[in-house]
Amino acid sequence: MGLWSTLGSVAWPKHTVHIPLVAMTADKGAAVTGSASGEVSDKFAFTIWLNKEAVIRALSAELDRCDYANALTQQQREVR
Repeated sequence: MGLWSTLGSVAWPKHTVHIPLVAMTADKGAAVTGSASGEVSDKFAFTIWLNKEAVIRALSAELDRCDYANALTQQQREVR
């Protein structure tokens, strides 16, 4: 039995996007506002999952390049 027949249908994770809309009327320049929303597939999450080891290596390398000499101490972080 194949993987797809075991899992059934495969769906992308969804992410709802809200977009504020603003326009100006041509005759008096009055603002007209509204909004739009919709669901988009979250392919970014899948890409991260698919490349997990490479992402971890890249983030670790970035952390290794950080300047910790000027970083807050644990005590300073607790105060903030």
